[in-house]
Order: sequence, then structure tokens, then C-alpha cells
Amino acid sequence: MRGELVFGGRTDHLINYLHRDDAANAILAACLSGPIGARIYNITDGHPVRKDELIQWTAKKLGKGEPIFDINAPAGPRMQRGGRTQPSRFIENGRALSELGWRPRFSSIFEGLSEIMDTLV
Repeated sequence: MRGELVFGGRTDHLINYLHRDDAANAILAACLSGPIGARIYNITDGHPVRKDELIQWTAKKLGKGEPIFDINAPAGPRMQRGGRTQPSRFIENGRALSELGWRPRFSSIFEGLSEIMDTLV
């Protein structure tokens, strides 16, 4: 298995992402929107992805081999220290969209990562 990409533990849960530029723009939109009181806004790109899909996409984009997912292989350091598995979450950003007029520039983690990777490679 030397040189292979092996991912242990569960990888089928949904994860929400947000590009840093979109986070900054959401904060700016909240600041410019006028008084919002103690309102809470969830800020995400609105398109959670499964961890295994993100890993496969990243490996392909970087020209690496097909990753191996093994539920019985050791998971990351947090899990080895007794951490809990990550639950699936779909974080709704509708309030920010409707009340702040904010829209993410990057519609998904794949779009944001593509721009970053293309800049670095």
C-alpha cells in the first residue's frame, strides 16, 4: 500500500464549506445591511459535499491515483485520540441570501478549490 492514498473511518458524511473570500463578503454584507440586532446568519456555499467525493475529486485534480476508502483502516489523528465521527450536516444559508442579499461567488468547494489549485500549479 506504499504510495497509495488510504482513508480510514467513515467518509460518507456531508461537509459544508465556504471560500474565505465569500466569508469576508458575507461579513461585509452584514455590516452594510443596517441594524440586524442579534440575528444569526449561517454562511456556507449552500452545497455540502460528501467527504469521499471531495477526496476523489482532489486526487483526480492533482493527478493522483484513485483513493482507497477503508472503514477499518485507522482514521485521522482526532479519531485516534477518541474523537467522535463527523455527523452529516446540511447548513441552511437562506436567511443570509434573503435578508442580506449576499451570494457566494464560489458556488461550491470544487469551484473555489479549482481556482486555488490553478493558481498554485
